[in-house]
Amino acid sequence: MKMEVTKSISIFNTGAAKRTIRPPKMIGDKAFSVVRDFCSGKTIAPGGACSISIRFTPEKPRDNYLAKLSVGTDATDAKPLEIPLKGTFDDQASPR
Repeated sequence: MKMEVTKSISIFNTGAAKRTIRPPKMIGDKAFSVVRDFCSGKTIAPGGACSISIRFTPEKPRDNYLAKLSVGTDATDAKPLEIPLKGTFDDQASPR
């Protein structure tokens, strides 16, 4: 049985300057993928936000599917934001 779950992740600019968002990178398990990216190339004002949709498509039952979504900006002095992702697949797929 194939399972598939999609979740949207909001990225907020909590700084004092506008930032241009770089394309997201998925690091880790291939069961996670970016399916919609409303952030790449966008300039986000302070207090603004954008969203990225992640799909979890495990192929077989397993307790821990792990990945990170890495999102960088044009700020040369800042590390990319890394969002940990975890999913399980038993009789129902569930990303967290």
